[in-house]
Amino acid sequence: QPTLPGVDTLQVRDLTLLTGANLNLSGRNLTIVGGTLAGLGGLTNLSFGGTLRLVGNARVRGVFNAPLLVQGGGIVTLADSARAPSLTVSGTSTVFSLDGHKLVVTATGTAVNVVTDAILRMNNAADTLDVAGNLYIQGSAAPHAGNLSAGTMIIRGNIIDGTRYEADGTHRTVFAGVVGSIATQTVNSFDINARPANTLQDVVIQGTSAWSHCSSNLRVRGSFTVSTPVAVVTCTGYTMLVD
Repeated sequence: QPTLPGVDTLQVRDLTLLTGANLNLSGRNLTIVGGTLAGLGGLTNLSFGGTLRLVGNARVRGVFNAPLLVQGGGIVTLADSARAPSLTVSGTSTVFSLDGHKLVVTATGTAVNVVTDAILRMNNAADTLDVAGNLYIQGSAAPHAGNLSAGTMIIRGNIIDGTRYEADGTHRTVFAGVVGSIATQTVNSFDINARPANTLQDVVIQGTSAWSHCSSNLRVRGSFTVSTPVAVVTCTGYTMLVD
């Protein structure tokens, strides 16, 4: 099992981990600059406390045990299905695009965090983001207009926090917490009064104990479907519009 040398950060263009390989980050940072990170086979991973940083027009596919950090501008895309414990997208002009593939994020706390004016892009009907924990698309910079227009977002954690969440087209958000394990799945920080385009599109609630939009004046465009028995909790002083 190779281990990163004794430096804080190592930069490479392309890295391929063959089936069964395991690269030990040993608490250090590995940066892929404009190339491809490929984990070939279900046993491939990066592990042990480091961070995987993707910058420029990089591509990624595979199963990894290290957090994915996308930053530094450019468009980072999935080249195939991938799995990672967490995803952070940050920085001016930084885009993470699913590009017709599925990403499974396994952390049960903060799993996906898109901050400042970074963009999460789902424009393909096959795009799927399956989030075990909480999802945040926050900040005061540009919203996600036109970037959440297709595909399916599956939320299994407690919170979706969406100051800059702006879905349209055929995009769909599925709240799929496991009954009994999460008290309430909550939609936070949406406000159609202050930000009229700050919306969800085609919501499905299934397999969760309770769902709430407390702290949000929420608009759902398209459909709002409750497919399994669930308590839909509303809060005094907040509204929800479905149209």
